[in-house]
Amino acid sequence: MILTLLALVAPTYACSPADVESAVQEGVIAFATMDEDGVSDAVALADAKVACQTAPLPPATVAQVHRMHGLAAFLEGDAAAATSAFAAALSLDPTTVLPVKIAPEGGKLARLYAESNLPPGPTSNLSLSADYRGYVNGAEASKRPTDRPAVVQLSEYDVVKYSAWLVPTSPIPSQYQLGATVAETPEAIPEHVATAEPRPEKEPKPEKEPKPEKEPKAEKEPKAEKEVGPATHHGNTGVWVATGVTAALAGGLFATSAVTHGSFQDDPTRMGYTLNHVGYWGSIGAGALAVGLLTVGIVGSF
Repeated sequence: MILTLLALVAPTYACSPADVESAVQEGVIAFATMDEDGVSDAVALADAKVACQTAPLPPATVAQVHRMHGLAAFLEGDAAAATSAFAAALSLDPTTVLPVKIAPEGGKLARLYAESNLPPGPTSNLSLSADYRGYVNGAEASKRPTDRPAVVQLSEYDVVKYSAWLVPTSPIPSQYQLGATVAETPEAIPEHVATAEPRPEKEPKPEKEPKPEKEPKAEKEPKAEKEVGPATHHGNTGVWVATGVTAALAGGLFATSAVTHGSFQDDPTRMGYTLNHVGYWGSIGAGALAVGLLTVGIVGSF
């Protein structure tokens, strides 16, 4: 149970301070052998281990990071950068000196390191948003130095979200800082309001004249009945023609019946019998039809 509670309260590191210190020791060894590439690689590794921290680094570990950057700058011939980095290290750990193997007493590096023990210089606000707490060189702070580098760490709910070795000119990412105040943009003023002259009033539209009432439509006169014209005449003509044709057919059939009747008497055959009856009864039907058509023709004439 006790071990569980300790695990909960103990800080959790994605990278530990020991990882940073190990990278620094590799750089010191590379510097002792004048391995410029090894020193450059060690500095990059130390910065990477600083960046993956999830809790504030101890000030003694931060001092080692500053000394490593000072050695790299000295090796590159940048005395000003070396002095500012050594000043940051000495402000955190003033009793630590460089190993004699890499900085012999009285040598250029030993003198530069001793001269870098400078008093604190000016600072500037971190300007963090309310959600973040700042740590500068391992201690909680709201300001950072402007004359020397610093390890800046920003935490949210006691977990470091940003950690980096920064020179004075290196900006802090904007997402961690106070949001810029957005000035209210005044609404565009219409041109007629901005000028002193009032907008001319629109002239009233003329009233529309009432439309004249429509006169009532005259009642239509009833259509005159059509007189029976030529069409009726033509219709009756057709009936008279049909009557004549039917009467002629009746006469022809009757004559056929009379002829076949005489032939049947002289030579009775089945064909003669059929022709005789067909002619006889056909003449009667055609005659009846002719009489009907004659009646229709007479009635249609009136």
